[in-house]
Amino acid sequence: MVLIFFEKSENLLPICIPSYTGSIFPQDCQTNHEIAKRDGMMKSIKKPIFKRLVMTAFAIPLSAIAVISLWSPGGILPSRATASPADFPVQANSSGSVESSVSMGVSATADPIGTSDSPATATVAENVQAPEILFPQKNARIAITDRTVRWSPVPSADTYDIVITDTARWEKVFSEIGLNETQLTLDNGIFQFGGKYSIAVSAKAGGLSSDPGRIDFSIQDPPAPVITEPSDESALRVADLTVQWQPVTGAESYKVVVTDTTTWKIIHTETVRNATRLVLEKALFAVGGQYRIYLMAVHEGNDTKPNYVDISTFKLSSPGILSPSKGAVLPLSDILVQWEPVIMAEKYGVTLKDLASGTILSTEEGFRDCKRVISRKNLAPGMKYRIYVHSCTGENRSEPTWVDVSIPPLSPPKILAPVNDSILPSTDLLVEWTPVEMADSYQVAVTDTSTWQVIFLSPPIQGASCKVDASLFSAGGSYRIYVHATMGKTDSVPAYVNASRPLLAAPFILAPTNASYLPAADLELSWSSIAEADRYRVTVTDTNTWEIVFSQEDIDATTLLLEHEIFITGSNYRIYVASISSNTESAPNYIDIGIGTAPGKAP
Repeated sequence: MVLIFFEKSENLLPICIPSYTGSIFPQDCQTNHEIAKRDGMMKSIKKPIFKRLVMTAFAIPLSAIAVISLWSPGGILPSRATASPADFPVQANSSGSVESSVSMGVSATADPIGTSDSPATATVAENVQAPEILFPQKNARIAITDRTVRWSPVPSADTYDIVITDTARWEKVFSEIGLNETQLTLDNGIFQFGGKYSIAVSAKAGGLSSDPGRIDFSIQDPPAPVITEPSDESALRVADLTVQWQPVTGAESYKVVVTDTTTWKIIHTETVRNATRLVLEKALFAVGGQYRIYLMAVHEGNDTKPNYVDISTFKLSSPGILSPSKGAVLPLSDILVQWEPVIMAEKYGVTLKDLASGTILSTEEGFRDCKRVISRKNLAPGMKYRIYVHSCTGENRSEPTWVDVSIPPLSPPKILAPVNDSILPSTDLLVEWTPVEMADSYQVAVTDTSTWQVIFLSPPIQGASCKVDASLFSAGGSYRIYVHATMGKTDSVPAYVNASRPLLAAPFILAPTNASYLPAADLELSWSSIAEADRYRVTVTDTNTWEIVFSQEDIDATTLLLEHEIFITGSNYRIYVASISSNTESAPNYIDIGIGTAPGKAP
């Protein structure tokens, strides 16, 4: 006979194989098995499974073996294809390895899996009947609460042994030996929903064990609770949500799990006892969210398969802007923005953006009414803006709606004087214009168009007129006079006119002659006529002091009587005569005279 040790997960499984000597008796194998155990030759050999066979001959040498037959009580040992772990129960030895208890003449279930308290030497009594398992029935599907196992009594039996195996994992989940009853109520937690199990019960009489009675069965999956509210694929507003369901018989409690299906993250789990409804707070849900609500019943600590419903929350709508209209051109004043109310919106926000720079100029949020005023101080002439409006619920905001508006440029003033292409006077120039609505101030600039240099720039002017010194203009020069309006930092396009001061011929002084000596008496002055002139200017200067003693510009004749009172005897004078046409004055001609200092001689 040969003992073959199969090692599985470092636990050796010894199988007794009698050598072929003609007829084979179970007693031979049992005797050799007992001898081997007694002599200490059944040892655990820790090597990978099936990689090492240790054979020890007890009857004849291996070379003499003609036939090897595997024997077990009742016939040939199960093949690998048909055997189950229940057919080969094992027990742990003191060194931590596991030895087989399947020996010739020992019941496969007399020594329960993983127990060391069953007799290793128990033999099968041929006259001990195997118990018949009455409940569960073979291949039955039972409730998880049906935990009482019953079997038929065996007349000669003293006690019974029971082993329960999870056949899905081939793990022993329960064993008990030496039972005096023909039924056993198992503890809660041994069975799992949907589990598959095997029960083996053997009878013992006088130290002998019967073949086990064995049946397979499974545990029912209890019905999952039926969710009655909310309905599947509901679209709901963000608010407290009531979940209701039908009760499940025998359920200890119910478990509710909420999952955000956009991320598949669990956002809430709650267990409910003695109730079939649960209120989920609205803080769990976001506007426009998608969720799955799972519901499970709990029986004896085990969850049923879940039922679930999918729900979504309404996406917060964007407000419809009523005013201003899209593309509106608005006056430079406060803008009233109005919009339609949005269902579920708790508040609104308005934002103003400068389209030219992309700068956010103002943002207001948190108001409940459907209108808002954008202050004029945020606006400027000639600019374009985008006005956004969005609705809010809690921390959730809708997509904004928007309109583009523009403010017309600041109008330029209309110049009243001088008129375009006018002749500039020889006196100071008065520039006048019409006021511009919304303008804060005005500014006047004069440019010499021959060089395009600015020869005059006024400070900001509050009124509608400005005086420009005549000395800035030269005869024969041409000029452009600008006026623009200002509001804050915004200037209007300037209005302008062109003006010039042309060259005008000077009169020729006819009398008196240059370098004359005259008596202290009235003096008649005469000069030549200038066709372009419409008047003349006469100026008398005391050349001793260079002070003007006489000046007159509205002379429309070519003669003028200078009274003697303006002259002082013994003094010298220079007399100027200039022609004037409109606002243009010629360069003057002049003569020098003396009064009463040396008769007949010039001063």
